Amino acid sequence: QAVPGGAGFNTALGDGVDVLMGGGANHWTPYSASNKGGRADGRDLTAELSAQGYQYVTTQSDLAKIESGKVLGLFSAKSHLDY
Repeated sequence: QAVPGGAGFNTALGDGVDVLMGGGANHWTPYSASNKGGRADGRDLTAELSAQGYQYVTTQSDLAKIESGKVLGLFSAKSHLDY
């Protein structure tokens, strides 16, 4: 639903959401032996969004470097962010 032009994309979002942030990076990448929580469809949504111009960040310091543009920030490799 988040990747413009991808399967299930919500066309009401036009050219996509400007900022997507959260945790659960494992759910955005393909299933593998080391990524049991990965996507069964084999899609790597982080790569798909990067190819469409999104800046993919995983740390606060990387996020602080962004001045403009679309952003995908996934700050936890597994499931939810730490509380």
